[in-house]
Amino acid sequence: TAHPGPCRALPREPPPRPDEDTARNLLRSWLTDMARRNLLHPDIDLDLAEFDAGRLELQRTNEWIQTELEALAAEPSDLLLVRRDDRTGTVRFRARPLPR
Repeated sequence: TAHPGPCRALPREPPPRPDEDTARNLLRSWLTDMARRNLLHPDIDLDLAEFDAGRLELQRTNEWIQTELEALAAEPSDLLLVRRDDRTGTVRFRARPLPR
C-alpha cells in the first residue's frame, strides 16, 4: 500500500490511510451495499476485484481483505457465506442478497 503516495497517475494526494476500525467499517458497508442492491449474484463467488474501486480509500492488501471477509463470515449475520476447499485450501466467499 505504499504505491499510492508516489503514484503520478493520481490527480491529487491520496486520502489518509484509515485506521483498522474505519477500514473494517468501509469494507462492511461496501459489502452490505452490494448485497442490498443485488449487485452480486447469489450463486457466484465474491471476487476480491469487487473492491478495486475502493482500494485507494481502503489502502489494504488482498490478504487483509480476505482476513476481514473471513471474520465477517464468522459473525452471526446473513451477509456472507464462506466455503473452504479442503483439498486446495482455497477460501471462497459468497454474499447473500439483502432486502432493499
